Amino acid sequence: MEKKVGSVLSLAWNLFKKEWQFLIVAIILMFLIGVYDGFFGVTEEQYATGNILTTIFAQIVSVIFTIGFIRVLVDIVNGQSATYTRFFSAFSDVKMIVFYVVTTILIVLITLSGFIFFIIPGVIAAIRASLAPYVLITQNVGPIDAVKKSFAITKGNFWFLFRVYLTCGALSILGVIALGVGLLIAIPVTALMSAIVYVYLYGNYQRTQESQV
Repeated sequence: MEKKVGSVLSLAWNLFKKEWQFLIVAIILMFLIGVYDGFFGVTEEQYATGNILTTIFAQIVSVIFTIGFIRVLVDIVNGQSATYTRFFSAFSDVKMIVFYVVTTILIVLITLSGFIFFIIPGVIAAIRASLAPYVLITQNVGPIDAVKKSFAITKGNFWFLFRVYLTCGALSILGVIALGVGLLIAIPVTALMSAIVYVYLYGNYQRTQESQV
């Protein structure tokens, strides 16, 4: 694959056409858990008396779905078929759930620390750390190592990633404009774009490391 946004988008679209039914169902399930949290979760005004357990439950299930979704996305990019077993696999992986939450917190802290020094450092930090969840879930490492490796993988690829994420944002906006229904296509396509970028850059990183041995 060429390191061009057009190539990433084209590949993502082709992969989406192969697994569109599974991907749309997965997006709907992830949307429904968000709706559940919205209707039955705890608002800021209700924390004193509200059902906090409901919100915690919804957030945990959301994390589980996200982990499974990333696993499926990487599988698809690597030429494997999407399966619901894979999508629900994190229900029995407590360690990964905890690690994912910690990794997310680290990414937020790194991004915020970048924004302290104005917007541009924050954007750079966010993009450099953006592949940490993929590293965490696919490479069997801890949160700190996942973030470190994300920075290593993205070194020298900032502008490529920036253009990819900018395109993802534009596609999401188009999905919203299309009465929201377009998001059923835009979200899985943009998610596939992120997975494609991860697999491509990680592959390059591995080859570089091996050549230096």
